[in-house]
Amino acid sequence: MKNKKTTKILEMILLILIIALVTLVSFFGLLYRDLNLWKNVVPDYSFGKDLGKMRILSFSVDTSTEPVEENTSSSEDEVEVNQTVSKDEEISKDASDENATEESTPEEVPVNPNEVLTADNYKKVKSIIQKRLDKADIKDTEIVVDEKNGDLTIYVPFDGDSDAIVEHVTSKGTIEITDTETSEVLIPQEMISKVATYATVSQDQDETVSGSTYDIGLQINFTKEGLDKLASITRKYVDVLNSDGESDPKTVDIKVDGQTAYTTYFDPAGTYTELDIPMYSGVEEDQYELYIDAMKSTETNIESGKLPITYVTNQVEYLENRDNNNILLVIIVAICIAIAVVSICLIVKNKFKGLVEVISQIGFIALYLLLVRVVGESLTIFSIISMFILAMINYLFIIKLFNSDKKTFIEVLEEFTLKYIPVLIVAVVFAFSSYIELASIGTALVWGIVASIPYNLIFTNNLLKIYKELNKMGGRK
Repeated sequence: MKNKKTTKILEMILLILIIALVTLVSFFGLLYRDLNLWKNVVPDYSFGKDLGKMRILSFSVDTSTEPVEENTSSSEDEVEVNQTVSKDEEISKDASDENATEESTPEEVPVNPNEVLTADNYKKVKSIIQKRLDKADIKDTEIVVDEKNGDLTIYVPFDGDSDAIVEHVTSKGTIEITDTETSEVLIPQEMISKVATYATVSQDQDETVSGSTYDIGLQINFTKEGLDKLASITRKYVDVLNSDGESDPKTVDIKVDGQTAYTTYFDPAGTYTELDIPMYSGVEEDQYELYIDAMKSTETNIESGKLPITYVTNQVEYLENRDNNNILLVIIVAICIAIAVVSICLIVKNKFKGLVEVISQIGFIALYLLLVRVVGESLTIFSIISMFILAMINYLFIIKLFNSDKKTFIEVLEEFTLKYIPVLIVAVVFAFSSYIELASIGTALVWGIVASIPYNLIFTNNLLKIYKELNKMGGRK
């Protein structure tokens, strides 16, 4: 009997030590030495823009001009006329040579014509940019658009990637296939159904590079109309021989945001249902993630729709919200006091059992906070309050479990879950809300539920079993 009691005490001590270890890692992290610096394996907390510092990015409508792209092709009739001009015309042409420089100056047109600068297009820009930021998993953003002049202001948390945001705002998100020589649009964006990032191991490996290299690009899929047009141009834009018997292929350009990303021609015997466009070739392993991210950013911009207006960056500012920091401090102090008061009351009332309940709850809070740090959940004032509410609900579950002598863990869990079904519903509904405040509440509740069930099954349930065994052996109550 004495040996069995000693074993149970050692089991409880082991569980408490594990809980203590989780608590230490949660609150202080897990440090390792890197050269002369100490680094933390556990990520820092991610705070929303309503806490601490935020980035403010401002953009305005591009008011610059660009030259009109001229069609350089000439018809056969025009060639014949040019070859048979009269002497009078040649004299006239020579007389006008003095003004040749002025006449050859390309015509300039606004990047954003006046007809596109409308309130509807400003709203469309906001919608498309929000979609791009959501796809890029840039969270807790607020976009404000001035419907009079189109100016954009974007508020993001301090740790938000401002370079990525600038890319998503200033990129028009266009893609098209054009004739290399004439710039005629052969397949417009409307005939492209989807683009996706791909990566393959390079066929021609550089022997001077250790490890594999990769070709990274976009795979283009087409609509039915686009496939028909693709079948047509793959027969026309092929490698041919000129009069000297040399290769002189007729090529197409794949243009992204108006810039030529790739030039190619086709095999007339081939069958094309999609196109793989290598944007980056020979990418080494240490730069793989960098180029993949860049390619996915381009994919996101195209997939989210093309912007009707081109924007330029004005400035990026930093703002520290000191008032909300003070509010947060008050909330955290109040939460700590509330948990401490409940814990002291439990220990005073239930003695050893109350102490075990408190230890179990401390372990849950530590695991909950650790999970929030690891998944990178953006904390807001609303999510912190909801986390406190869930922690108190978990406290009630632990107390109920310890006071249910004849019921199993599963029976108590089922009974408790039925009682708090509204909380589960709110958590799921809010987690998928488009409103940041509601989404932060829902997500915090969901992660708390994810942490609660396995933790209580493994730790609280076993602590309870050991406590009951010690109690039967005449241990402390």
